[in-house]
Amino acid sequence: MTEIQNKITHSLFENTFTFHPLGGIYWHELNAVLVADTHLGKSFYFNENSIPVPKQILFEQFQRLQELCSHFRTKNLYILGDMFHHEDGINQEFLEIFNKWQKNTSLKITCIEGNHDRYVFKNSFPRVEFKDQLLIDDIFLLSHDLEKKHKHYFQFVGHRHPRFKLKELKTSLNLPCFWLRKNFCILPAFSTFCSGTPINKEWIKNDQALLLLEGQHLIEIIK
Repeated sequence: MTEIQNKITHSLFENTFTFHPLGGIYWHELNAVLVADTHLGKSFYFNENSIPVPKQILFEQFQRLQELCSHFRTKNLYILGDMFHHEDGINQEFLEIFNKWQKNTSLKITCIEGNHDRYVFKNSFPRVEFKDQLLIDDIFLLSHDLEKKHKHYFQFVGHRHPRFKLKELKTSLNLPCFWLRKNFCILPAFSTFCSGTPINKEWIKNDQALLLLEGQHLIEIIK
């Protein structure tokens, strides 16, 4: 079954989650937005390595994060790892832009550390709260990647940048997606400047749903 909507809401363990086509989830009970893999500073990293990439990408990401949180009227933002791309992209210019943005926004940012965040100098970001993982209500685990040892929790993660190839008539779209199962949800990369991991159609079982991001809409595929 396939449905197209501008927002889709699911209930998980008596909590309500609204999925948004910008690539985030609003957790009603926590009054917070979840995103993953923003990879802030990636364009700066490329420029540091003599590969010209528009730095405007960073400002567009700030705008999308603000838009997403404003839409749900929340100031609480959780980034599920890889908030930053690489330590080489965290130069003085980036820090000045980032700190100016943080001074002008009321967002309270919590970063669940990902593999790209490990070597970033955390003291450069005093207004960001860094955590390895976060367990909420002894049910939901916010982490960067799935871990088998925590399979008894419902895990919200990023890291894998899931994408799904949607074939309609003669066209084919390779779209970022939320991958939702009964015991985990993998979020798409919030950064649009990222490759992705293809989700095989055969992996989708009865207890799963895919929510594809297509412009201002979500396409939900339920098997």
